[in-house]
Amino acid sequence: MDEAKSKEQLIDEVRSLRQRLAEVEALQNQQDQIEKIFNSQTTILDAVDEAVIVTQLDGQIVYWNLCAQELYGWSAAEVLGRNIVDVTPSTMSRAQAIEVMERLRSGEKWSGEFEVQRRDGLAFPALVTNAPIRDAQNNLIGIIGFSEDLTKHKELQAKLREETETVETINRIGQLLSAELDLQRLVQTVTDAATDLTGAEFGAFFYNVIDERGESYTLYTLSGVSSDRFANFPMPRNTDIFGPTFRGEAVIRLENVQLDPRYGQNAPYTGMPPGHLPVVSYLAVPVSLRSGEILGGLFFGHSQPGVFTARAERIAVGLAAQTAIAMDNARLYQQAQQAIRTRDEFLSLAAHELKTPITSILGYVQVLQRRVQQESLASERNERALRTIAQQAKRLNQLIISLFDLSRLQIGQLAIERAAVDLRELVQRIVDEMQPTIERHSLIFRADHFEHAPIVLGDPLRLEQVVQNLLHNAVKYSPDGGVIDVRVTRDGADGQHPRHVCIEIADGGIGIPAESLPYVFRRFFRAKNVEQTQISGVGVGLYVAKEIVTLHGGTINVESTEGVGSTFHVCLPLKDTSERGSTITA
Repeated sequence: MDEAKSKEQLIDEVRSLRQRLAEVEALQNQQDQIEKIFNSQTTILDAVDEAVIVTQLDGQIVYWNLCAQELYGWSAAEVLGRNIVDVTPSTMSRAQAIEVMERLRSGEKWSGEFEVQRRDGLAFPALVTNAPIRDAQNNLIGIIGFSEDLTKHKELQAKLREETETVETINRIGQLLSAELDLQRLVQTVTDAATDLTGAEFGAFFYNVIDERGESYTLYTLSGVSSDRFANFPMPRNTDIFGPTFRGEAVIRLENVQLDPRYGQNAPYTGMPPGHLPVVSYLAVPVSLRSGEILGGLFFGHSQPGVFTARAERIAVGLAAQTAIAMDNARLYQQAQQAIRTRDEFLSLAAHELKTPITSILGYVQVLQRRVQQESLASERNERALRTIAQQAKRLNQLIISLFDLSRLQIGQLAIERAAVDLRELVQRIVDEMQPTIERHSLIFRADHFEHAPIVLGDPLRLEQVVQNLLHNAVKYSPDGGVIDVRVTRDGADGQHPRHVCIEIADGGIGIPAESLPYVFRRFFRAKNVEQTQISGVGVGLYVAKEIVTLHGGTINVESTEGVGSTFHVCLPLKDTSERGSTITA
């Protein structure tokens, strides 16, 4: 029995040995086929600028090109016959490696990015692509892999990302600067942002400005340090270090300013003045316009050497360019504001100086008219001439009043005296007074029924000015005459103004073109169809009227169709019985 059993064991061992020999022969056959395939292509594959590695299905290396030797640090003689994982360890997990092999055995290609280790232990990012190798009968016999070092690619990506972020940052700050018109806030924003982005410990922006007397003087903003640290030091001068910046000649970036031959050679100081900030790394950028005008300079410092990189310099240069544009805009804005103030002061002075002689002319004309009527001294022609003088003088007086009000609005000095005003009574009185003075128009006054008098809290003289302006416009822009409808309503005709009383003035005149409607309440605006007529005006009345209505807490708007007519709506809040009289200034 034991002898028979030993024979069976021997037979099994023989069978196992034959199977192992068959497997070895199969592997050898695979290796022979792979070597036969790739040995003929050695010259070509050695010229490839990627690492090419061929393994059997068990991972044994059978081919290793020259680029693989350079990339991984192993020669072909050292790795042939060894397993791939022994000479190219990576961050790929075991589970991931099993998944890759399964995909390759199924005939798929696989590509992935991970870190691989060189022979000297240094790791590098690699893009690895594997593909199955098949024989003529389509049997899977091995795996070919291509490895590419991504270090330079990653560095380029990082630089590109850094440059993109730099440009985006500069543009973002530039947009903020373009909206800032206050020069001091603008340069402080730049100083803070640039100090942070360049990695400086402290930064300063010195810039020249012109005062009201036309004299130039230097201001500065600081970041990263309190202003008292600079209190005992003079402003930067045109020294060898500072001069190139203030002259706009060049950007200066020094790893250690104290080693520069230009440093500390200016009396009374030799080296760093006592108590000065510990500047070692130094960066200075001129701020100049395209015209060549130098506006100032950005200066940055750090107590450690070699802090400011080329990127920091690019950021500072980009911000300096954005700053120059923003500062120029701010200066132009300030100049425009000064011009507006000068104009408004002139308008106020001119209106004031013209008002006295016009008032005198009106007084003398009225005296002459009464004398002519009483003594019958003038002919019809002379009476007509006197009436014309009086009308033109009144028109000029109204224009002067509007210009005077405009100038006071611009400098915030147009005041309204608040008191209780019966708006229905005020409008009816103005209509009754105006009707005898116009010949070709009929003023029709209507008022809704009010349980109580429609009382508003406002300035009766200013409200009268608004109504008169709208009525005069209705007459002026209805040159063919006709009916002018004047109505006082509660809440407005559309019912959209609760607790308000509204005035509506409608004419059948030339109307306003649709494209001009959004602009009729702007200063000096006149619609195109008006400019084509002989109707006089400067486009001030409606602007002043709107400002007066706004000061009263009300609204004014217009509906109009060209060639049909216009309707103006003025709505004012009804008086709250708890309110008392007061003064409001524009």
